[in-house]
Amino acid sequence: MTCRGCTQNCVICGGSKYALKKFCGREEIAYRSPERIVDDIKQICRYTRAPIFVVGDLRQPGDDYAAAILNGLSTFTFDNRVVLELFEPAPHDYFKLVSESIPNFNFEISPESHDEKVRKASGKFYSNQDMEASISAALKYGCEKFDIFFMIGVPLQTCQSVMETIDYCAYLMQKYNTRLNPFISPLAPFIDPGSIAYEESEKVGYRIFCRTLEEHRQALLAPSWKHTLSYETRWMTRDEIAASTYEAALRLNRLKRKYGLVSEAIYQDVERRIKRRWRLLRR
Repeated sequence: MTCRGCTQNCVICGGSKYALKKFCGREEIAYRSPERIVDDIKQICRYTRAPIFVVGDLRQPGDDYAAAILNGLSTFTFDNRVVLELFEPAPHDYFKLVSESIPNFNFEISPESHDEKVRKASGKFYSNQDMEASISAALKYGCEKFDIFFMIGVPLQTCQSVMETIDYCAYLMQKYNTRLNPFISPLAPFIDPGSIAYEESEKVGYRIFCRTLEEHRQALLAPSWKHTLSYETRWMTRDEIAASTYEAALRLNRLKRKYGLVSEAIYQDVERRIKRRWRLLRR
């Protein structure tokens, strides 16, 4: 953990700047010192070789903070893979410094949608061009795997837009080969209480089904995750969110087989499970 709080106001997030200020009284972020973060990683490396996920974009408080952490990591030798987050695209110099400080590293970013208008409505304000420039730079400087996460159930998004996101995934996999790994999933099962989407639902286009603790508990007893969903949007009903999820998952799984991100055995297993669950949901 690098901090308590966040600089971002992602519409669906209960840990956003908006939510933490309104419900937790947090006026500003509390950042841990670079020295403590470096020491944490050093301690972890002493008892495990497992990957280490660093929560929060190191550049949130500025480049000097990120540089202090990375320079600290360069002072000792370790083999653990370190996974770093990007909240927004970063300059080439940042990826160069990461490569000089961490022998094995991955990156991840969550643009929510390929559509920049949908992304902006979700609270993220960067372009595909800038994002792809960061992906290219990270891979150039030795990033082994760059994960990119898309979401189903965000503002302005339609069923057609979800399928266009899968088309964009195909473009990215063709461009970056197996070092770029895209994912897509529904926003499920609940909208975060405290998030902008929950607290200002009508304003941003959400219909919320669960408001009380008991309503959330009852939703968890529903026969499928579609019926557990605590929301739908102005642009997608619960039925459409569920149908788009299964169709997108099937298409992405087939693309991952085509571009070598999954083996034939894994592809077949995922294909069977998705189809079985889709049949069950229809019943």
